[in-house]
This record gives sequence, structure tokens and C-alpha cells, in this order.
Amino acid sequence: MRTIVITLLVLVTNLCFSQNDDKEIVLPKQTSKRLPETKSSVIAFYPGFWSPGVKFERTSANQLASYGFHARGYLFIFNGIKMEPFSRVYFKKGGPEGAFAQFKLSLGIYDMNSILFQGVQCYRTSNGTSVCPGNTNYVRRSDITYLGGGGVAFGYQFLLGAKKSFALDLFGGVQAIIPAKRFNRQEELYLWLSRGFPVEFGIRLGKAF
Repeated sequence: MRTIVITLLVLVTNLCFSQNDDKEIVLPKQTSKRLPETKSSVIAFYPGFWSPGVKFERTSANQLASYGFHARGYLFIFNGIKMEPFSRVYFKKGGPEGAFAQFKLSLGIYDMNSILFQGVQCYRTSNGTSVCPGNTNYVRRSDITYLGGGGVAFGYQFLLGAKKSFALDLFGGVQAIIPAKRFNRQEELYLWLSRGFPVEFGIRLGKAF
């Protein structure tokens, strides 16, 4: 599952870079001045070692709205990937720079790595060990589950540098995530805390083009 997650993130990143079809506007050759570039796309990354992510955003022609997606992989304990298509509304013309409201959908798939013994489900402690009450013999079973939900956020995206090509994306909001399959309390609690906590804050670093 971990190899699949890494491969999907690499493919998503390559797809984002292939969208760069904007060109710099240059005045006729008799002058050396150039018109300012208008940024219409942003690709940014979530700086996480065990849960890396990538964001791609494309601004509409009127610079008041945008659409895109977040893709984030999870490489520790419950391996999986979460895709979040989103839409943003900028409060002032000039997107993808400025204050915005964001609306998103969340879709995820995870390998819960359930641990079972004679039909009795075991649980993990805080240090990662597995506990099976009354028994020490247990088997590990791969158990795939899906998550669905959505959320609302507000934030500000900065375009920095002389050419405004460095993107700093900050946002915070609320979300609701629901698993398609029920598990024991410990696993559901961890899944809720790590994948679907109702309050979220995000930071993305990347490039505008």
C-alpha cells in the first residue's frame, strides 16, 4: 500500500507540472521592458515526512475564483491517500493571490491493518504495540476502508518574490469525515484524530506560474 501511495503522489505531481501552459508576455523587440506576468496556476507542497501532500490550483479568467485539488499520502500506520477537490472564491480580483473562502470534498482510501484473534479484534497502544486481551497469538489482516466528507475554510495566499512566483498558502477551517466501515474504538479514534479532525489548519509552499 505504501508503494502505491508514493506512486500516486508522483503521478499527481507530474500531472500538475504538465498544466503549465502560460507564457510570458513580451513587448516588441525594440524595447527591453516586459509586461508583468499574470499568474494563473499554483502548485504547492505540504511539508510532511510521513504524510506528504501536493496541491494544484487553477484560477478562472476573471481572477475571482479558482478550482483544484489537494492530494495527500499517509505512509505510517494506516497507509492510504486522500484526494480533496476544492473550489475557492477570492474576495478581491487578483487570484490566486489574496484572501479566499474554500469549499472542498474529501475522498480517502486506507489500509487499516486490523489485528484479529479468533474473531476478537485487538488494539494498538500509544507506542505502536498490539494488544490482544487474554491472548498473545494473533494474526494481522489487511482491511481496506474508504472515507468521505467535506469542509469549509478561509485563508490567504501570498505570492512573494520579485516575480511573485513563490506561493505561501495559509488556511484554516472545519471539516467532517465519515468512514464507510466501522472498526473498534481505538482504531476509529486514531483515524478520526489523524485523518478527519473537525478543525484543520494548513500551510502549503510552492510555485506560481
